[in-house]
Amino acid sequence: MAGDLSLALKIQADIRQAQAALAVINQSAKDLSGGLDQLDKAAAGASRGISNVAKSAGGISVGIGGAMTAIKGLGAALAGIGAIKAVNMADDYGQMASRIKMATASAEEYQSVQERLLETANNTYRPLKEAQEVYIRTADALRGLGYNTQQALDVQDSLSYLFVVNATSADRASSAMDAFTRSLSTGKVPAIQWQTILMAVPSIVDDIAAASGKSADEIRKLGAEGKLSATMLSEGLRQGAEKNKKLAAEMPTTVADAFVKLKNSLQVFFGELNQNTGLTQLFVNAITGIARAIA
Repeated sequence: MAGDLSLALKIQADIRQAQAALAVINQSAKDLSGGLDQLDKAAAGASRGISNVAKSAGGISVGIGGAMTAIKGLGAALAGIGAIKAVNMADDYGQMASRIKMATASAEEYQSVQERLLETANNTYRPLKEAQEVYIRTADALRGLGYNTQQALDVQDSLSYLFVVNATSADRASSAMDAFTRSLSTGKVPAIQWQTILMAVPSIVDDIAAASGKSADEIRKLGAEGKLSATMLSEGLRQGAEKNKKLAAEMPTTVADAFVKLKNSLQVFFGELNQNTGLTQLFVNAITGIARAIA
């Protein structure tokens, strides 16, 4: 009898712990919903997902006495996947955001740049971090060539769209970004860097030719001889931005592309949420608390 009583008391204590943890999630979710309007449209889908989780948790709390097994599975899944992913996404976004703030002149410019980079990343189905990295590494150099922020973004967007149009691999895209950045810093495009860019985005030749009034063969020759200027390269990208955007939009998309877009939007959601409210960590702590309470 004493053993049965002790077991019963332990179960009741575990239930109370789980209920308390769920109450924290419910309150966090209420506070969370009040700040969702400040997030961008891309994060709206993710916010609805969070709300659904909160509602499910609320429903579980009502019937917790008869559903401990189900709650244990939910807590473990959320703690093991959602919590870790959310924290990683928020951390990655925060680090990039800090670097972009250093590369922008005001809060308004920072917001405008972040929105534009997310749009470009989602339109190209490439990681947001890639678009952010291109901006950080080239913004100052492009301003040095006389471009304003929006024009610099046009140049960077055009390069991203060309990666899609030319089906550029991640490795070649990274190498092309390095070559482009180095060319901007020196004001000219050395032959070896031109070859790197050309291998990643062969169609860039036509853009530079159209912008400079030269033939494609002349551009190839200038590039091979290391006589192509950074201005010619940048202007070819800028003037070809709209064309490249349309071409990229016509490219077929895959399930993998859709997941990249979803990840970009979730990263912004959790990153901005964590920066603006600090609720991401509270949400994670509450989920972890459930897992521990019912382990």
